[in-house]
Amino acid sequence: GVDRERHVALPREVHFHAMDLDRAPIPFGDGSFQLVVCAHVLEHLHRPGRVLDEMRRLLAPNGHLYVELPSERSLRAPVAFHDDPTHVWIPHSPQALGERLERHGFTVLHTGRARSPVRWLTAVPRLVGGLITNNRHAVAESAEHLGGLASYAIASP
Repeated sequence: GVDRERHVALPREVHFHAMDLDRAPIPFGDGSFQLVVCAHVLEHLHRPGRVLDEMRRLLAPNGHLYVELPSERSLRAPVAFHDDPTHVWIPHSPQALGERLERHGFTVLHTGRARSPVRWLTAVPRLVGGLITNNRHAVAESAEHLGGLASYAIASP
């Protein structure tokens, strides 16, 4: 795993690197992964294109990338994209995300709006709880899962 800091719930046996993705190369060898998952990271980066290039470098020739980030629909949500001051990159429609990946050398296999029946089961109580406690993050996350406010793409190098 790679992130700014290690989450307390992450098991100790997980190989993890704390790093600033905007500045440093990801510390793994070329072609060392069959799957790279990048969920709700790119919108927090000043140089997301550099990170997309890094992820392509990390993937084995037959590997896959899963990317998920806020969609353009999140700009119209009750708790909007711009309510999070750490969001610095623009939301993308599924089509725009696919086009972005193609510009960075990926072959896009599928794009869509992230909706998961499993997430819906947890999103409704989280939404209600967020509204009751005025937890804007919980409301935004729940709305994202219920309303397809995230775009995703599956691609290969």
